[in-house]
Amino acid sequence: MTSTSKQLIVGLFLFALALPAYANEESTDDKSNLERRRFEQLKNKDSEEKRPKDAQACLRLEQGAESIKKRLEGKRTEWQERKIHRREELIARKGNGREKLDTFRGKADDNREELIAKLLEKYPESDDQAAIKVFQAQIEAAVAKRRAAIDTALTAYLQGVQEILGSRQDKMASALATMKASIDAAVTQAKADCASGVDKQTVFQTLQASIKAAKEKFAAERKTFESSSSELEELKNTRQAAIKAAIETFKTESTAARDTLKATLGEPESPEDSNE
Repeated sequence: MTSTSKQLIVGLFLFALALPAYANEESTDDKSNLERRRFEQLKNKDSEEKRPKDAQACLRLEQGAESIKKRLEGKRTEWQERKIHRREELIARKGNGREKLDTFRGKADDNREELIAKLLEKYPESDDQAAIKVFQAQIEAAVAKRRAAIDTALTAYLQGVQEILGSRQDKMASALATMKASIDAAVTQAKADCASGVDKQTVFQTLQASIKAAKEKFAAERKTFESSSSELEELKNTRQAAIKAAIETFKTESTAARDTLKATLGEPESPEDSNE
């Protein structure tokens, strides 16, 4: 056997020994690639399964947000209707009160005229009747003065009430608008966060916290401008003081007129009306 033949045989033998190792390397690479492909498939499958769940969560969030906005709008509508009702009620109360006052004053005028007529009939002397006419003029002037003062006090009171209620209503409308804007902004942000893949629990918690903060701010503001009862009480006290002063002035003037008439006639029946 030649030297060349020996070398060829040795080379073939070594190649045969190397084949199993090379085959084993190829098998290991294939197995690694297969595992990687399986991992990618599982990852994609998990992502596909998660996507519908995320979409459902965002849909639920949007539906809940719309429900909150509808309830808020319902509250605003209810408040607007209550505002109109209160205004109409105040106007009606003012009208009814004025009507009753005018009716009462009309009866008082009739009573005074009747008493003056009795005095004129009882004292036919010209000097007595002249004194009665003077007395009548003094009483009518005192009544007109008293009524003007009372009307001024009532008008000032009603105007003050309307201003306070109007200011309260304006503040309420502003506070409601601010709360609505805050909630709308929170809802818009929540939708954007949900769509961009932010953790849904975080989105919900952030939205709830924002809505709670907006409501608490509105409640705090509402307390400040609804605590106007002291202002209303002050208006009421001012009105009552003005009416009392008008009545006291009338009593003083009517008493003076009556005393003067008494000096002429004796003890006539006083044609004073009630303190209206």
